[in-house]
Amino acid sequence: MRTQRVTLGLCLLVLAGMTDGCIQPEETTLTISGTVTTYLTGEAVSSAEVALFTYEQPRFAYLPPLGETVANTTTDARGRYELPIPSAYWGERMVIFCHAAPEGWAVLTLNESLGDLDLIVGAPLPEADVPLVLLTLQSAIQTALDRRDTDLAAAAEHLAHTGLDSAETRAILNELCDKHPYAIDCCTVDLNGTMVAVEPEAYREFEGSDISDQEQVIRLHEMQEPVLSLAFRAVEGFDAAALQWPIFAPGGELSGSVSMLVRPGSLLATLIEPEVQGFPVDVWVMQPDGLILYDPDVEEIGRNLFTDPLYEPFPELLALGAEIAANASGTGSYTFLGRGMSVSVEKSAYWMTVGLHGTDWRVVVTQVVAGDASAVHRGLSELGLLTTEAALNALTQNEELPHAIAAEDRNKTLSILQQFYAANPGLYAIQWADASCISRFGYPEANSLSDFDCRTGRTPASERLVVAIEAREATSFEAPLVEGKMGRFVVAPLYAGDEYLGIVYTIQLVA
Repeated sequence: MRTQRVTLGLCLLVLAGMTDGCIQPEETTLTISGTVTTYLTGEAVSSAEVALFTYEQPRFAYLPPLGETVANTTTDARGRYELPIPSAYWGERMVIFCHAAPEGWAVLTLNESLGDLDLIVGAPLPEADVPLVLLTLQSAIQTALDRRDTDLAAAAEHLAHTGLDSAETRAILNELCDKHPYAIDCCTVDLNGTMVAVEPEAYREFEGSDISDQEQVIRLHEMQEPVLSLAFRAVEGFDAAALQWPIFAPGGELSGSVSMLVRPGSLLATLIEPEVQGFPVDVWVMQPDGLILYDPDVEEIGRNLFTDPLYEPFPELLALGAEIAANASGTGSYTFLGRGMSVSVEKSAYWMTVGLHGTDWRVVVTQVVAGDASAVHRGLSELGLLTTEAALNALTQNEELPHAIAAEDRNKTLSILQQFYAANPGLYAIQWADASCISRFGYPEANSLSDFDCRTGRTPASERLVVAIEAREATSFEAPLVEGKMGRFVVAPLYAGDEYLGIVYTIQLVA
């Protein structure tokens, strides 16, 4: 058995908010034994002697029943004792739970190496048994929404004096987008529902677009109050939510509105993933109507829990979803038997609500309470869902698409591409480029290149596409699009018998 001595530096900065000086915590030494395999290095650690620091501010507590198990195992944080480490811990950091009376739970995480330590301390579980990880996420997400709301309200006040389209107006819109990285664009909207000024510059092509039929625009004009929309397919070509504030002229009459477009999945990922990395929990966020705004598997984002055939084989999950939709907070459980699984697992779920202006998002945390703990992360294969790469490969292997292209049947080809686009939420476009490196067309046509020569129209993306076409191999990469956005490309070669027809490729926007 290998034993390593780990020493901490003179100063340990634990919370992001505690950056004004060194924490001088009390030191206590523990001997922790067990086996944990880190995802990053694949190295199993038999035992490690570590220096544990505790301090008073609460941070994290673990979901029961593991927390209760740890509490029963350990009695005195100031002594030396053996703490078994469950084998379910995985991820890019190693997570070890200990009890640190009287402050509550202490969570020691070992990152890429044993010398790189983070210490996270949490309070005991509250009476309502709400996991502190969920409380932490609720607070972080709500704070992020509130900050955007406050800044948009201030912008609306300034825009009342600058008008809907002026140099000052554009400066205000650009400042909003710069301040909030996950704001895709910001714009002013007139009383007819027309986008007037759009920033940053890459999105000015959408100036003049009519969005009068969008529900948040209708609601704002009727109520003359700020709104947060439900997620929808924006004219910019991706699923988004719009936060919109009314602009009132100096005389008090409504003169228009200012809107910030946000991709919920990207925003939520940056808030959720750092908090739960390495912990055997699953987190997802949905609207009360069942639309999934965030999931660790991006292929599930944009699907509706209640209407997508993907979830029909899981009635207990659907029943839990109905409870989540109907109640702002609560707990529940369900049994899950995924495809290819021989033994079902029981999962507990806890949820709370965040939102603005009457639009709610449900934040859900689940944990395995019976069965294989590694099944906490619901795999795509268990749901019967293919990755984008696998789905695109299946499309190219189906004879229908190559036959339509070989027959030069544009309408049939577009119909097939449209069906694929509808079945795979989150795509910006799916396109066909022929063997001569001409990107012929795609769906939606507004987001696709038409008869674009990838050899002469040299862009980072087109150069990579030329390489893929000539290599006749599947690949994926990220590159900026012609219209200025960043995209993730997934490429698959296409054949009709022995005839090489080029490639089919999908694009997903990258925040």
